[in-house]
Amino acid sequence: TNSLILGTVEYDIPPSKDTDIQYIIYQQTPASGTVVVEGTSVNIKLSTDIEKTITTNYVVFIIESKLT
Repeated sequence: TNSLILGTVEYDIPPSKDTDIQYIIYQQTPASGTVVVEGTSVNIKLSTDIEKTITTNYVVFIIESKLT
């Protein structure tokens, strides 16, 4: 199997234990489409603002956050 390592995760609004929030990846490095080797670290920036994803063209997937 091929795998990547999750590196730095930055939030525009930090998760809270009291709410369920959907985050959207609006930027990642290395950039989407970049060829990388197995074990490469991927840094992501997450936002709850859909406008950020439209202006940066980095929509990858939606992450639902529920802290316990």
